[in-house]
Amino acid sequence: MLSLTTEVPTPFHRLPAALKLTALAVFMVVVMLAFSPLTLAIAAIAVLILHMIGGLALMRQAMRLLRPIWIFVVVIVVWHAVFGTLTSGLLIAGRIITLVAAANLVTMTTPLQEMMRVIAGLLRRIGVPAGLRSQIATAAALVISFVPQLSARAGQMRMAWRARSTKRAGWRLALPLALSAIDAADQVGEALRARGAIDSDSRDQT
Repeated sequence: MLSLTTEVPTPFHRLPAALKLTALAVFMVVVMLAFSPLTLAIAAIAVLILHMIGGLALMRQAMRLLRPIWIFVVVIVVWHAVFGTLTSGLLIAGRIITLVAAANLVTMTTPLQEMMRVIAGLLRRIGVPAGLRSQIATAAALVISFVPQLSARAGQMRMAWRARSTKRAGWRLALPLALSAIDAADQVGEALRARGAIDSDSRDQT
C-alpha cells in the first residue's frame, strides 16, 4: 500500500508527531476563521516557505498530491464568479489549498506509526477502551494510506480512458473508482481478519 510519507529526510521528520499534529490543528482553526485576504495570504506563504525548507523533492511530491483538488477549486471559483461573489470564492479556494497543503506536509513528514501512537494516546486520555483504541488508530492509519492509493488508481483509470476515447472521463470515473475503493477495503478487511486484527464476531454484528 502506498504511503504519503516522503522517503527524503527533511528537518520536519525530526519533530515529534504530537507537536506537528497540534500545530496543524491550531493552524486549521486560524485559517478557517480568517476572513481577511491578507491573513489568508500570510498563511499560504507560510505553508509555501515550510515546503521550501523541506527541499525540492518535498515540493514536487506536495504538488502531485494537490492535483486532485484543483478541479474542485476551479468549480468553486467559477460558481462564485457567475453569481458575483468572486472574492468569497477566492477566499474559499485559498483556504482549501492552504489547508490541504498544510495537512499533506504533516503526513509527508510523519510516519504512520507515530501518528497512530498519538491518536491512541489521545483516545486513552479521554477514556476509550484499549481494544477500541487500537481499532480506531488502525482505521485512521488506513484512511491516510488509502488517499494516495486511490489517487494513483484514478490516474490509471484516466490513462486507460484516454487510450480508448477522445472524450474527457470526468464524472464517468466516479462509479468505477468507488467500486475499486470498496474492493480494496474488503481485501484489507480480510487481511486484517486473517491476522486477528478484527474480530469476526464484531463484523457479523455490523
